[in-house]
Amino acid sequence: MQNAEASSGEMRANLLELEGLGKLMEFLPIERKFKAQFAEFSPQGRVENLQAQWQTDDDKRLSYRVKGTFGELSLLQVGRLPGFSA
Repeated sequence: MQNAEASSGEMRANLLELEGLGKLMEFLPIERKFKAQFAEFSPQGRVENLQAQWQTDDDKRLSYRVKGTFGELSLLQVGRLPGFSA
């Protein structure tokens, strides 16, 4: 028997500027902890031909599938993780 709580979603974009992704994340099923980490890294750049899918199962585990091409990507250093720009 399927749980009524199981859900899924999909998002596609030809071009997504990472600077604006933080606002969009408010509407996606992403944990607050990850949203905070995303803000710390302050990503810059773009993703082209983005395809993102997510699904919860009966045990409320969330799985993601993300595909796209990054351009002019950069992240700030956070803790021991180095920053970079490409």
